[in-house]
Amino acid sequence: MLHYLIPVVVLGAWLAIKQPWRLAVAVAEPRAGGRKVEGAGWFGNYYPAMSGASRPGILVIGGSEGGLHPQVDRDARTLHRAGYSVLALSFFRGPGQGAELALVPIELFLGALDWLREQPEVDGARLGIIGMSKGAEAALLVASQYPDLAAVVAAVPSSVVWPGFDWSKFRGLKESSWSLGGKALTALPYGRMTWSKGVRSIYEAGLADLPAHPDTVIPVERSQAAILLICAGKDQVWPSCRMAEQVSARLLAHGAKPAVVLTYPDADHGVFASPLEAGDKPRRFGFGRPAEGNSQAQADSWQRTVQFLEESLA
Repeated sequence: MLHYLIPVVVLGAWLAIKQPWRLAVAVAEPRAGGRKVEGAGWFGNYYPAMSGASRPGILVIGGSEGGLHPQVDRDARTLHRAGYSVLALSFFRGPGQGAELALVPIELFLGALDWLREQPEVDGARLGIIGMSKGAEAALLVASQYPDLAAVVAAVPSSVVWPGFDWSKFRGLKESSWSLGGKALTALPYGRMTWSKGVRSIYEAGLADLPAHPDTVIPVERSQAAILLICAGKDQVWPSCRMAEQVSARLLAHGAKPAVVLTYPDADHGVFASPLEAGDKPRRFGFGRPAEGNSQAQADSWQRTVQFLEESLA
């Protein structure tokens, strides 16, 4: 019996020490052409457009990894090379910021957009926002509160407000991810996890109870912006295609400007990314191998995102 117990004890000790579920915080330094900037509760890398005429400004925000991930910074630099003024943002887990994704003020993002709009090289009438995963959830909330937005790109988005998350203990929180006006935005409770289906089952079970929580739906119809939604058929984190369809349906039901929806059946949660640079490694989500369709989906979704921004911010 002892020879069965020893490996279990060793594995338990390794898990307790290494805690592989704890996602490391990355804070990318600005590269050539950029500088570090900060505001109320946020900081980021700002890449101002170099042309003489004022150009559109774009706010880029990452997901539940927090900090300022190198991919978020790479997205910003890639857009900067296309002629935009771009602010890559850290909204939690960065130095001086909260460690939990909980009750993050939407005003933080509104303030970052205000800062971006005030820059001399930015045309304040042509503002856009790009968010991925929890950043997409935030981007759609921001769009419902910021009438001056002209374009929104929400990659693997959410249609509702979800509770927060604590990486240090790898657990969901009861508190809402977001607040507005000092009050928590009502969040759709997580559902019960089905271990054979993984994390995604928490969100699927939560959405099954959505009719009882209509006040958790993001009021996207309040936005005047053009909206691009990007979703993945093999999303292992949450059902992004189902939620993208819910966002699109809500816009249509309220007579708002319809969204553009890009669906990639063979991609997973890593469906969206700017082209890799030398030394970059593709981002991974969860355990296991990335979906085989990711590379093609990333190339196509990025190209179509750039086209969408050119048209929406013309």
